[in-house]
Amino acid sequence: MFRELRELGLSPIEAIYVASRVLGLSLPEAKTAICASAAWRDQQEDRQRLRSGLEE
Repeated sequence: MFRELRELGLSPIEAIYVASRVLGLSLPEAKTAICASAAWRDQQEDRQRLRSGLEE
C-alpha cells in the first residue's frame, strides 16, 4: 500500500494521513509505519538532515 501511495505522488504527510484513515492507525503509528517502509526509506536521510538543521 505504501509504495502505491508514493507512486501516486503523495507526500509523506499525505501518506501518513491516508494510512491512518485506511488502516485505522493513530497518526504516530502511521508515521512510524511510513518511515520504516521500504517505499519511503530513501527519504530517511533527508528527514535526519532537516531535523539536524532545525536543532541548530
